[in-house]
Amino acid sequence: MTIDEIRRMSRRAYVNRSEGWTKVIFGKDELQIVFKGLSGTEAKKAIAQGNFKVKDVVPADICETVVETRAELKRLSEKLVAVYSQAERLPGFVMYDQKTEDATNKIAYEITNIMTYGKIKEGP
Repeated sequence: MTIDEIRRMSRRAYVNRSEGWTKVIFGKDELQIVFKGLSGTEAKKAIAQGNFKVKDVVPADICETVVETRAELKRLSEKLVAVYSQAERLPGFVMYDQKTEDATNKIAYEITNIMTYGKIKEGP
């Protein structure tokens, strides 16, 4: 496998802030690479720019952090769908009222934050 082949694969980044690493999973959970001290966005940029070694790309190991992050992103996505499905549609260019926009913006911010910086662990 070459750097160009890896760069063209779909990729998702999972951040573990407590341990200071970002795991980028390629394809359909086929391969992975782990970066130390990078955010999810920075790690995906490094991949896109080819700033990694092919020997560092190994078969994917779906750890607890990845499973928890996926579950949280799924929960937030379902919450977003629920907000939109219950919202009253307005006529014209602006489709939803300000309350709906505020609620969806808050959820979208949470999703973006998790994808970039990881899920914050709560409690002991």
